[in-house]
Amino acid sequence: MPGTPAGLLAADVGSRKVTALVPGRSSALAHPAYSPDGRRLAFFSERRGPVGSIAVCDLRRDSTSKLELPVSPTVSALSWTKDGTKLLFLGGDSLGYGADQKPYLVTVGSGELSRLGGDAAWYWDGAALSPDGSKLALLLQLKYPGDGEEPERLVVVDPSTDSFERIAGSNELAQIDAVSWSPDGTKIALSAYRDDDYGDLYVADVQTKQVTKLLATRAGERSPAWSPDGRWIAFERSPEGSARPTSIWRVDVITGAARRVTWGSSDVSPAWSPDGTRIAFVRGR
Repeated sequence: MPGTPAGLLAADVGSRKVTALVPGRSSALAHPAYSPDGRRLAFFSERRGPVGSIAVCDLRRDSTSKLELPVSPTVSALSWTKDGTKLLFLGGDSLGYGADQKPYLVTVGSGELSRLGGDAAWYWDGAALSPDGSKLALLLQLKYPGDGEEPERLVVVDPSTDSFERIAGSNELAQIDAVSWSPDGTKIALSAYRDDDYGDLYVADVQTKQVTKLLATRAGERSPAWSPDGRWIAFERSPEGSARPTSIWRVDVITGAARRVTWGSSDVSPAWSPDGTRIAFVRGR
């Protein structure tokens, strides 16, 4: 309900019941991600100077531990490996973006850090692991685009070889800002700005490279999150003609019909539970 305090919450799909998972200042919490078994919830926690941390909440014991990071994480990407032992995030310079930002894996428990991807002439902005853990979807921005060069691309990377395949880019879309894999790994949902200033939802086929518009209104649609059964995509939506405030909605991938999930005034970063019954999100004050 709208009166629920700010923090990390979960909404029951199909009802208006909202449960507080981690109360706190919304500015200190971001981008929740359920573990594959649904027992833990990772999220970006409060930063201390240029270095941030990732928190992992044990939902069964209502306890939270933190992974202190030697690099500054950005809140644009956080996802679990298939076996639930590691977390993928983007990290880099003190601002959390730019040339130094790269994909990292951190081991939950030990905090051991490893970097993915080689050195390339790109800014890395947004990342998601494929469901089987073998590929990365990455948003790349060329540092120094020349005449006729495509400045922004959505690519799929093979971490074992550092080779990447272009899926979509500035020729079709503008300002891609978030990605989410379908459960079968054949498609990628993304939010982008092409036909208006508010953001729309699209689906890109990984094999054919075809990009299809899923939802476009004069309200802003951002931060897609594909449901475990593949039928729904959760997203943030603003009122028509406004960038803020926001609430969480879901859209039927087959029919394109959208349904509202939360009634807060500043709800962002939806994340599905593995059983598809709940959507975690961050609520501002």
